[in-house]
Amino acid sequence: MLVREDGSIAGTIGGGCVEAEVWAAAKEVMQKEAPRKMVFNLNNEAKYDNGLICGGTLEVFVEPILPQPMLYVFGGGHVSMRWQRPPRRRASASEW
Repeated sequence: MLVREDGSIAGTIGGGCVEAEVWAAAKEVMQKEAPRKMVFNLNNEAKYDNGLICGGTLEVFVEPILPQPMLYVFGGGHVSMRWQRPPRRRASASEW
C-alpha cells in the first residue's frame, strides 16, 4: 500500500481498521522521516471491529520514500568539472 503525501492511497493491505491504523502511521512516518514496524494480532480483540478473526499475526513495515538529494553547481565550466571526476593525486617528493 502506498500512502501519498496528500493522504490518498494506492493499493491495499486488506482494508478495515488495520489499514486505517497503517494509513495514520504512514502519515506520521512521512512527517518524522523515520521507518516504523507495526504488529497486529488477528484474534478478534475488542479494540478492532468485527472480521479480524482469521488468527495469526500481521506485521507491517512502514517506511518513507524520500527524494534523493540533488546538487546544483553554478559557475564557469571549470567549477563543475571539479565535481565530475576525482581529484588528481600529487606525487610526493620521494616519488620524483
